[in-house]
Amino acid sequence: MSFPHTSTSCRCQRRGRSACAGCGAADWRPFLRPLTERSGGQTQKIVTSLFDWLRDVGYLQLNPATGLPTVGRREPEKQGRFLSPNDTALLRAAIAARPGAESGRGARQANARDLFAVDLFAVDLLERTGMRTTEVMQCRMGHVCIEPVPHALRREFPDAPPFQWLLRVERDSHWKGGRGRWVPCDEIALSLQAYRIAFGLPPVPLPDEDLPLLLSVRRSRWGERKGIRSRTAIWKLVTGLCSEAFAFAYARAHGRLVDADRFERASAHWLRHTCAKGLAQAVRDGLDASAALENTDHSDLRTFRQ
Repeated sequence: MSFPHTSTSCRCQRRGRSACAGCGAADWRPFLRPLTERSGGQTQKIVTSLFDWLRDVGYLQLNPATGLPTVGRREPEKQGRFLSPNDTALLRAAIAARPGAESGRGARQANARDLFAVDLFAVDLLERTGMRTTEVMQCRMGHVCIEPVPHALRREFPDAPPFQWLLRVERDSHWKGGRGRWVPCDEIALSLQAYRIAFGLPPVPLPDEDLPLLLSVRRSRWGERKGIRSRTAIWKLVTGLCSEAFAFAYARAHGRLVDADRFERASAHWLRHTCAKGLAQAVRDGLDASAALENTDHSDLRTFRQ
């Protein structure tokens, strides 16, 4: 293969580099070997889009490239950043094993009881609802409500309870996701009630209750309850629990292998992935995929199934 222009006109050579393919290198052989996987995938995308154009303007009735095996596109790797049910059970066991968490008097014991209630509820909340930390920060106690289960749903599932617990997640365009939705929270109903009782609150939140959903053990200077209002604070809470759980398992020698590296790298977002893993299994068992996507605020089912 030769080019009408000489290599002396090559811009690359004038800049002190060797002649490139597009500038007239005499030894350029683009089809000497098969395309790489990445190049093959890009070529397939281009050809498929050209066939789409021919179909759209009326030259073809169907795209002949539709349904062909994809080239150069690997299946997405399975999500490995999650805590297994055994891992989260270890978190709860470590919290329950703290000395003085359930009894005793005085300010120190009261603070220990509050911390016990917050940590236990935080694990349940993040694992069972799959909420993002930014969403947890914005939730108030009044966002929890108890609604009757629709009659159509009760006809389809006769064993369903007459009422369901729901948590309203507010829409916020400043953070990832940003879509408002209702998240089922029946699985944390008992945990929520125990958590509120530990803080001296009625078991069921009032509709207009403005207290933050995730409370801090500290009070304001006027003695009022305040919430955990930063992503960093929630991240520190979860990572601290993971470190505590690993130390607890190591000290007690539970007879099961604990991956120290996983607990060291785990964060609050890992519990969101834990929830998504459980919902993905429920989808495989027959749960409506659109409901699972809505609960976790995912838009792509392929990403969700990872």
